Amino acid sequence: MKEFNRVFIIGVSRTGSKFYMQLLNSHKDIQILPEMLFKHPLKIDLFSLINKYIDNPDEYEALIDSLYSNNLKESSFRTLHKVDKELFVKEIQKHKLNSPYQVLDILLELIAKNLNIKYTGAKFPVHYRFLMELKENIPNSRFLFLTRDPREIYVSHLAKKRKRIKEQKDLTVPFRLLFLRITMLTYTVHEWTKSIGSYEKFVKAHGSDVINIFKYEDILKDQNLVLSKVAQLLGIDQSEFSLNDIRIVGSSFNKAPKLNRWKKELTGIEKLFFKLFVKRRLRGLDYD
Repeated sequence: MKEFNRVFIIGVSRTGSKFYMQLLNSHKDIQILPEMLFKHPLKIDLFSLINKYIDNPDEYEALIDSLYSNNLKESSFRTLHKVDKELFVKEIQKHKLNSPYQVLDILLELIAKNLNIKYTGAKFPVHYRFLMELKENIPNSRFLFLTRDPREIYVSHLAKKRKRIKEQKDLTVPFRLLFLRITMLTYTVHEWTKSIGSYEKFVKAHGSDVINIFKYEDILKDQNLVLSKVAQLLGIDQSEFSLNDIRIVGSSFNKAPKLNRWKKELTGIEKLFFKLFVKRRLRGLDYD
């Protein structure tokens, strides 16, 4: 493998990203940052903020000011404040920027120097649609691509959304709950299918030595196997990682995560919907 110093976790939500972040961060020489909302196709992101200043070196200080004062996401705020603002400005001014990805890479490098570690990266810094773009702009990278049985993703999303809607306790709750299932069903199938397509396109273009696909179900089946796959992808001895302090957090349910919840939660029509639209891809990933 070629030398690398960036590690990114990419995929769709509800696929165990917090587990993988904790696993990677158990290594003394790795720091994976939380979600930064760096680039997203639908939301206002850091990429858009940076792009306003990218062509004007005289505005680089204003660029950093805008990043440090953004209110896009709490985790973005915490990440940026891991680096001294004035130091960030000085480092940016050494470069002629031609892409917002340079700013991300400079930030990661400053964090690496501050912590005296070799590998830095982030959890879901970009939407999966920009996986190829991320690789092309930060070529010295490795990628953990996360997925999960889309039927389980749907059930998890549905439980989370229903809980939020019910907590709001307004007159629109019954109507919103009525349309929630069909909305989330369509959304899940679309996003999951597109995400797997993005992964396959990436492997075709760059090969499988810089990326591997990780299934949520394997976290519940065999965490040591997951650890082995992570270590192999990064070329690091698996004994340098630890599973001891990892917590599975952010579940949509009050009970512990478990396999095949979808078999009891989905209606017959919903099962048929998945069969019609994602049957081939389910089989390709060994989902029955």
